[in-house]
Amino acid sequence: MHFAPLISGWSNRFTICTNGPDDLTDAQRQEIRRHQVPMYDSPIRSIDSNDGIVQQVVLNDGTIIPCRGIFFKPELVTGSDLPRAMGCDITETGMVVVDEFGKTNVPGVYSAGDAASRLYQAIAAAAMGAFTAAAINNELNMEAWGRSG
Repeated sequence: MHFAPLISGWSNRFTICTNGPDDLTDAQRQEIRRHQVPMYDSPIRSIDSNDGIVQQVVLNDGTIIPCRGIFFKPELVTGSDLPRAMGCDITETGMVVVDEFGKTNVPGVYSAGDAASRLYQAIAAAAMGAFTAAAINNELNMEAWGRSG
């Protein structure tokens, strides 16, 4: 549901297509109606375009929704069970639990990017990865320093 208020910051003209059954609550549906956002629950048959520019969305029930752009909410899943197999704590949504430096509950194991955040933006994942890499480098240097003295 957070997607509708987010998009409303970019445009006051948008339509929600759930592409079939959804998990919206009655209260969320009421909020969407209160904001006068059209909503369709019929599955999407096609997205028609011309020269790579979207023209309309066609639903299975025959409804045609003219449009000039599309936002979509992909269903992202973790690509590996490795963190769980290593004993890392995992949230209910499948993210690896990390501290502000990317450390997991397993000593020597770090995580960053989409595996440890629901932001799902390449720039955020890269930044988190760079920060975590610096933390790993610092920890390794501190360990080496301690052994050499």
